[in-house]
Amino acid sequence: MSTEAIPSTDGLAAVRDGRLVITDPGPGGSPAVVSAGEGVRLVLDGQKAGDSLSVTTSSRMTVGVGSTEPTCLVEARVAPGGMEAELVVVREPGCRYALEDREPAHELVLTRRLVERVEAPPVTAAQATAALSRAGVCHGVSHEAVQEALARADGARVVATGTPATPPTDAELTVPVLERIEADRLFTVPSGTLLARKTPARPGRDGTTVLGTPVAAPPPRDPPLEAGPGARLVETGEGILEVRAAIDGRPTVRGAVVGVEEQIALSGHVGVETGDVRVHGMLAIGGCVEEGRTVWASRDITVGGEVERATVLAGGALAVRGACMHSQLRAGGPLAVYSRALTALNDGHEQLAALAAMTRQLVEASAAAGREAPVGKVTFTVLQTRFPGLPARVRAAREVLASHDRAEIDEALLGAFEAAFRLTDGLGAHSVPSLDALERIAGALAAQARLMRTALTQPVSVEVPYLQGCRVEASGSLVITGKGAFNCEIHVGGDLRCEGQGATLRGGVCHVGGDVRVNELGAPGGSKVTIELAGRTSTPDRLTAAVVHEGVHVVCNGVHIAFDARRVNLSVGVDDENRVSHASLKG
Repeated sequence: MSTEAIPSTDGLAAVRDGRLVITDPGPGGSPAVVSAGEGVRLVLDGQKAGDSLSVTTSSRMTVGVGSTEPTCLVEARVAPGGMEAELVVVREPGCRYALEDREPAHELVLTRRLVERVEAPPVTAAQATAALSRAGVCHGVSHEAVQEALARADGARVVATGTPATPPTDAELTVPVLERIEADRLFTVPSGTLLARKTPARPGRDGTTVLGTPVAAPPPRDPPLEAGPGARLVETGEGILEVRAAIDGRPTVRGAVVGVEEQIALSGHVGVETGDVRVHGMLAIGGCVEEGRTVWASRDITVGGEVERATVLAGGALAVRGACMHSQLRAGGPLAVYSRALTALNDGHEQLAALAAMTRQLVEASAAAGREAPVGKVTFTVLQTRFPGLPARVRAAREVLASHDRAEIDEALLGAFEAAFRLTDGLGAHSVPSLDALERIAGALAAQARLMRTALTQPVSVEVPYLQGCRVEASGSLVITGKGAFNCEIHVGGDLRCEGQGATLRGGVCHVGGDVRVNELGAPGGSKVTIELAGRTSTPDRLTAAVVHEGVHVVCNGVHIAFDARRVNLSVGVDDENRVSHASLKG
């Protein structure tokens, strides 16, 4: 601070060349008053003074004009959770100020002027690296983002990103039968049906924060899946687990366990309220099967009451506790059909194979002799002369198969019989194109006959106390526990046993693959009954009856035996010389 003599009574203040000039007051005058304008600071005795001071040349006052040095801020900030880090880069220029010159005045407001702006030095990558290191950032740093933040130097910018944990893949469990189980009390499935499916769980991958701290991936949801009774657990490709039905029956889901119950119970009657019933598995009906209803089960059926004007079809055994009236009963499913078809075919498959062999011999012999013998013509001639009964056997077997539900009969089986029928029917043999084609037809028929016979090695039976006006089919036996059967059509691969005391077979036709045991055949007055003992008979007592009435007709080994009078203790079979014989006493 400098002084200069200026005539005045009061003190004066002025600014010359950026310096404050103070003139002390004269006698009786007052000191000059200075005020701080914008950016100006008054300091008295080293302490900030107010905005206005009275000053003399002896005052220990300095004036600050707020000059600043250029600054450069580089700082790293980590976001909560540690998955992002920002780089804060701010460059502020420095400013140099001076007091503006002012004319002397008793009261003077001090203002400043900008003398010079000083730019901040550029920020270096080393400064950015140091800032990130101080904050602990060591993972996921983008060098491109750092360079961009340094170039702009205008605030915060994300320069590091953590690696998030890769979420796991949850196992997906589906039970496609669940809704049907809940909606339908008789919902069932055949063996092999998909009951539940589970895709494998895949673990996630741990992540890392920008600080290098691991971020654990959550565990996947992996619900358990087990196969219960009646089901099997199989693993398909890519770790997929499937539960499939191992038996026919009703699926069950109990927690993680999926299974199949073979036995399905239906209390009460099968009637208008239930409608027709179709189940896979074993069916137990507590009541009756009412008029017009159809019951189908892939396995055994048990009926606690009567069956009247209805259809009951069992894939296994059939047991009816009450009487059956004017109904269709079947045990063995397609096995019952196979039994009838084989009975009708008899040795037709063997004859067709012999026909093919003879045709080949004749055609090849003619070719060796230099004569042309068309295959179709030779086949037709051999069929007509050597196997005249073959067309009727093939036709009868085909009709048996065609008369049943085609869904239960294998397509290959139907195809083999259809091809054999076209060959043997009418002039069909003329259209045979080659010996190979003829042998393929014969081979297919023989193969299907073998398959049917193999399937029949475990026949199933029908058991019922009383039959009237019914059609009965069984791959095994028919056991009548009550008073007998009246006016029925019966086809059984096994025995026909009437076990009730005084049981009677009256009216109708019975085709029996096994033995017949009955108390009474026919009825007084000549009620017509036909018993056909299917297949070859080799025993002396294939049929036995305590009483036989007029009108009974028995067929054994192609021999027809008719009874025109009452007889007792009947026995039908073959004698020691393998001839059909029957013995009875006059009744």
